[in-house]
Amino acid sequence: MADFIILSIVILIIALISNSDKRLSKIGFWTCFVIFMLMSAFRGPTVGNDTTEYLRIFNEANAIDFDASNSRYEIGYILLNQLLGKFTVEGQIVFAVAGAFIFFSFGRFILKYSKSPWLSLILFFFYGFFVFSMSAIRQSIAIGILLFAYDYILQKKFVKFLMLLLLATAFHMTAMFFIFAYLVSYLKPTLKTYLIILSVTAALFICFNLLLSNLFLLFETYEGYENEYGGGARIAIIIYISIVSLVLLFSYFTRKRIPAAVMPVYNKEFLMVFVALCTYILALNINILDRIANYYNVFSLILLPTAIHYQRYYTRLSMTISVVIAFFAYAAVLLWLRPNWNSVFPYYIY
Repeated sequence: MADFIILSIVILIIALISNSDKRLSKIGFWTCFVIFMLMSAFRGPTVGNDTTEYLRIFNEANAIDFDASNSRYEIGYILLNQLLGKFTVEGQIVFAVAGAFIFFSFGRFILKYSKSPWLSLILFFFYGFFVFSMSAIRQSIAIGILLFAYDYILQKKFVKFLMLLLLATAFHMTAMFFIFAYLVSYLKPTLKTYLIILSVTAALFICFNLLLSNLFLLFETYEGYENEYGGGARIAIIIYISIVSLVLLFSYFTRKRIPAAVMPVYNKEFLMVFVALCTYILALNINILDRIANYYNVFSLILLPTAIHYQRYYTRLSMTISVVIAFFAYAAVLLWLRPNWNSVFPYYIY
């Protein structure tokens, strides 16, 4: 836990030093993401849930007798491993290249859309996205691609959005469910809209057992999740439901101070996080669905800091401090009470 606390202090110090100057702020911001990239590149085999498996895939994909058609992994990820294998026999290169792309994508997304980039970065680290990015590499690559696709949602360029969606699906099949993000962007943030989404969620929740077998026909790779009911996974999902609900409530009741020019994008991000909440509720049936929720919950990194940004100065300052303390406490308590949920700390170099 000491390395987590040290890294947290480093990030907060860089934030405090850099935040006073716009140019220095960008340098400090990217310094933090470069630290994340280096941690990904030089991780040991015990850092990350499936690090040893990713190393095995690299060696397997670059074997002479490898047959991609018999692999349970998506073709995009296999091709990436084969491409990197032409330059080195060291599987560590996967973590370096994937980490560079994932953290660059998140950094770009935050800088482009967050009104408080530093608060978004701190949330990224404390809220679990950093740990997730270090562990679920295939899906994190898919999320990284879809963060670029969000540009085309706002620009209403469906073909370009669809091309990036298909590319993301080549790294993780669950990315296909982000297709609904394009539809959500056309919805109006009215009570009727929220009631319709909740009604669909309730219907799916009730009919879940009927849909389960068909779900795994589509995603044979993830069939092992079928028996993962209850236990720690259920507790984790309940925690996410609670946090996302609080983010939505706060963002809703503070929306009056959001400028009219910002409100259209703010409403889209609110709806994205609302979809994440509904998906987490469905994930109470089976935790593979929380993977789908992750595609939408990333917008909480933008929504909450934006809501805080437009409050009056002293209110904004107190809210920012409270959020940082609350999410640090959340991350620290989980690391202390549920160390098996975290696979990055303690951190070891390979």
